[in-house]
Amino acid sequence: MNVKVDEAVFSKPWFHGVADEERNWLSWLLQGEAKDRRTYNDAMPRVESRAPATQTERDLVCGAWAYRGRGELAGICGASAYAIAHFPLDLPSLSFLYDHIADESHHSVEMIEWAGRYNSGKNYWQADPDWEGRWGNGQLRALPLKEGQSWTDYLLFMLPIETGAGLGIRPYDLFRIQLKELVEFSEDRIHGDEAQHFMFFILSARRLLADVEGKDFGARLAALYRNNVRMLAGERMKMWDELFVSKLGADPAFVHNIPEMRRHRYQFILDSLEVKESV
Repeated sequence: MNVKVDEAVFSKPWFHGVADEERNWLSWLLQGEAKDRRTYNDAMPRVESRAPATQTERDLVCGAWAYRGRGELAGICGASAYAIAHFPLDLPSLSFLYDHIADESHHSVEMIEWAGRYNSGKNYWQADPDWEGRWGNGQLRALPLKEGQSWTDYLLFMLPIETGAGLGIRPYDLFRIQLKELVEFSEDRIHGDEAQHFMFFILSARRLLADVEGKDFGARLAALYRNNVRMLAGERMKMWDELFVSKLGADPAFVHNIPEMRRHRYQFILDSLEVKESV
């Protein structure tokens, strides 16, 4: 993903009113971010993928993409829907959140629908006992925000996702048994959308840190980043090892290094925000 900070980016409605100082900061940040991302891209193994050859392989690769899609539809889209319903937002922010839901729901629906096309007869719009049953509570993911939570809570939910995961440092693109159309969609659409999302959320975090309401925000964000890295190295790695490495052919050395890459990524974000915390 190659992102340029130019007038085409800042002409988006949600960047109306961004001052020159903030534009300059975003330009500086994204230059560093592009360099940081190249480090991960260069480390990614080059994969010779193939389509599923058996029903078992088809169930597994389609199930993986659909599980991700269901989670993002409920989690990411659900959080932004809550924000629209509960927070007094200025119009540029409201415009972004409507677009954010549209982008993320499009990503999620494509994952679910492509899985269904490749594995007809399977209803991927419902919780799957092989996925939510094995790696969750057996139900579709609940909406992430509850009554009474604030804009700060919303940002704390979104930032670990929008500043860490939209890098390609997850094993879905590394499957040797793969749905080629979803990888191409991920490269062509998802990564481009994620760049816009990254800019909005990182700028929102910077503004909150400068506000009196954000006095504890940096420490809380750092704690969430640390918890996310522990989760990746623990519970999530069990799923990746059991399914993605052993059965779908994701590169074990790269997958096992994802928590450390994510830790480095989160530290870059904290340093850019001048938060004096370590991940």
